[in-house]
Amino acid sequence: MNFKINQFLSIIICGFVAFSCAENQAQEIPKTEEKVEKQIPVKIEKLKGENFNDYLEVTGVLKAKNEIKIIAEEGGTLVKIRFDKGRSVSKGDTIAVLENKMIEAGYKDAKAALEQAKLQTKSSEVLFKEKAISDIEAKISKLNLERAEAAYSLAKSRFEKLSLVAPYGGFVNDRFYDLGSYVTPMTSVFDFTDNSEMKVSAGVAERFLGDIKVGTPIEIHLDAFPTMKIESKISFVSKSIKTQDRTFQIECKIQNPERVLASQMIADLKLLRKSYQNEIVVPLDALIESETGKFVFLDEANRAKKSVVEILAVYKDNALVKGLEENQNLIVLGHRNLTEGDLLKVVK
Repeated sequence: MNFKINQFLSIIICGFVAFSCAENQAQEIPKTEEKVEKQIPVKIEKLKGENFNDYLEVTGVLKAKNEIKIIAEEGGTLVKIRFDKGRSVSKGDTIAVLENKMIEAGYKDAKAALEQAKLQTKSSEVLFKEKAISDIEAKISKLNLERAEAAYSLAKSRFEKLSLVAPYGGFVNDRFYDLGSYVTPMTSVFDFTDNSEMKVSAGVAERFLGDIKVGTPIEIHLDAFPTMKIESKISFVSKSIKTQDRTFQIECKIQNPERVLASQMIADLKLLRKSYQNEIVVPLDALIESETGKFVFLDEANRAKKSVVEILAVYKDNALVKGLEENQNLIVLGHRNLTEGDLLKVVK
């Protein structure tokens, strides 16, 4: 009996000791550390109002102020070239001379006939005053003079056309006949250009017709002269649309005093559509696309905040937007990995 009691007490004591050890071990286990929120590194820019120019870029072509073909109105042999291709000439200079014996002879004959008619008219006037000839004979003499004057004027005009004259100052760009060859009437002998002033023309998509007007500022850049920047204003805007490519033509004029610019050169044109002052401009890369539109992330008290924006204009890498204010902190780097409310770490 005593043995059973002792055994029962031993079991109770062992159980108590085991429970005490388990409780002490539980107390000795350290508590789990609280989870630390991750900070996402970002770069920011403080927004401020700035000026923004919205440009339209198109490709244009240069043309000389005047480009013509000097035509031989009369046929003849090319016997003299006074200004060959590559030479500059002034208005009225004789570029080349043709020879046509028949036209030259006709001119000399008409000149002699005119002199004869003048003498006969003077003689008739004297005889008429002395009543040696009738009134009809005197009138016939005057008519013969008029006929001789007309014939001489025609012959002189044909003879003078054997000399090819520059209609204005310019540049002999090319020659189509060799010296000594026969020039056919009404064919081109020289390619002639006046490039002291150039005309730049370009086609602009019809949707911009309301933005482009006479007087719109234009900036011109040329691949041939990378450091050259020419500023001008639009002088002509077509009011008809080309059906082939749905564009309208524009033109502007630029000076070429040193004559370094040539016809058919390609030009890159920047047309000023609209200027904005003191507006919010952000980098295009800061914008994020969503199903509902575009938005950016702002840094507010080290937390990411999504802000929806409306794009008003874009030029190159920048966008003019609506929906932001000055002094807000725009996240420009690291924003594509953010979600609303993320903890931020601003780095420089």
